[in-house]
Amino acid sequence: MPLASWLADCQRRWDLSHAMVELVRRAGYQVVPTDPGNPQDLRKDHTGAIITRLLSWGSPLPPLKVFSWGPVYRPYRGTWEDAIDVEVLQAGVQAGEEDIRRLLRRLLERFPLPEPSRLVVGHIGLLHALLAAVGLEEDRRARVLDLLRQGDTLAAGRLLGPESWVEDLWRPLPLETVRAAVARTGLEADPRWEELAGWTTGPWSESRIDLSLVGSFPYYTGTVFHLYAPGWGQEGVAGGRYTWGEGVRGVGFVVKPEVWTTLPYPAEKESRA
Repeated sequence: MPLASWLADCQRRWDLSHAMVELVRRAGYQVVPTDPGNPQDLRKDHTGAIITRLLSWGSPLPPLKVFSWGPVYRPYRGTWEDAIDVEVLQAGVQAGEEDIRRLLRRLLERFPLPEPSRLVVGHIGLLHALLAAVGLEEDRRARVLDLLRQGDTLAAGRLLGPESWVEDLWRPLPLETVRAAVARTGLEADPRWEELAGWTTGPWSESRIDLSLVGSFPYYTGTVFHLYAPGWGQEGVAGGRYTWGEGVRGVGFVVKPEVWTTLPYPAEKESRA
């Protein structure tokens, strides 16, 4: 790539990131600067760094809406990736998820996605309950989740034994299809389905449930979601509900501006604003 083109790409990514950060800030989220870590422990996401920084003022934390912006290290690629991380801390499950969905809608109204866009949602609590209902012991359930975090659905499926039908739910499916499939376990009446239902409508073309979606980090405990658009090749937004230590509960997501710059219009739209 010629130098001029590379510099133009860098400028476009910065413009897009700055516009997204301004949207988050104007939505009432407060900035928390975070450190990039040290050579032995590079920052791989902002969530832990944000919470650790806030806890330095004491515990318990009050309800907060915060964000941080900066590069995170991707060990599987050996590179750094720009990330905007937003968090709603110490809110109830319903209130926190409503806040984070509201912010995601504002982001997508400002930077609409081409069709077909897709929101894929999982739920770690429901997956745990399902694995328990089909007879998997706690240590095996933990191993299944570890393998799913690594993206190894084949190895995770081998741990299911005779209940291999569960593996059929490890792909994006309509909510009612998944709920009907677990009826044999008695879980179709679990109230956590209503948490998933809250994510089925929004400014995306379709929403699907994938019970193999557990996130990349072990602190996730509830809903986990990824947002996709044509041409991205990976999720452009990823987030979920989590517990950090014993005293902090939150829900949030990370926006990956590098992924969004594969779309032709966001920076152009910002330049016209």
